[in-house]
Amino acid sequence: MHDMLEVHYSQQLQKFTSDRWIELMKAGFTPKSDAADAGFYFAAKMNLPTEITEEVVYQFREYREYYKHDSWNPLAVEEVGSKLLFENEDLKIIYNFKIDLICEQGNVIAPFDHKTSSQTREPSSMSNQFIAYCWGLGLNNIVINKIGFQKTLTPAKRFMRYILTLDNERIREWVNNSIWWLLQYDQHLLNNHFPMNLTSCDKYGACIYRPVCELNPLSRQARLERDFNPGENWDVAKILEAKE
Repeated sequence: MHDMLEVHYSQQLQKFTSDRWIELMKAGFTPKSDAADAGFYFAAKMNLPTEITEEVVYQFREYREYYKHDSWNPLAVEEVGSKLLFENEDLKIIYNFKIDLICEQGNVIAPFDHKTSSQTREPSSMSNQFIAYCWGLGLNNIVINKIGFQKTLTPAKRFMRYILTLDNERIREWVNNSIWWLLQYDQHLLNNHFPMNLTSCDKYGACIYRPVCELNPLSRQARLERDFNPGENWDVAKILEAKE
């Protein structure tokens, strides 16, 4: 879904310089190609089952039709940036971010975060991600662009946009809170000691590493090496460096 939305809004902006567009053009796509066809292309690369691919493409087409007269005008797609969060003599903390979409409506400019879901649930203004985007851009509003997959609901109820407004005091509170936690994390890195947070082991259907943590501590490394194959760390800072 995110791939198709990036293509769709890039077409509105007439901007075709992203890594996805470069790949698509090498594969024979043009700026006028249907964004849904790009969805099929990326789904094939991910080896997604046909029924899932068709469902996602269907919902994208429904979304595109529903917002064909959208009052929000895109300004940037998959925008990356960085901002200094904290600095002292020993440490510099830089917040790197990549935002799905930035739009304007009248005098309001806001980042958009696309969220697909199978349930109707209002987003929380306590989200680190949402507050951080507002701080990163120096804005007070963010739009959560919900794309629902509920088969029994109409498009008007599946495609909901929640506008969250965060005042400057709450954003400053988030900055101070984040700095405190990151300084704690820095100490863990320096000491190579990472205390367990056992209250999170069963959240969201259980952490995938729980079977490892349930083993004797001396046996965990062998299980990690057997069951997990680490890849290259995704680092938005590398994207920033490439653009520079």
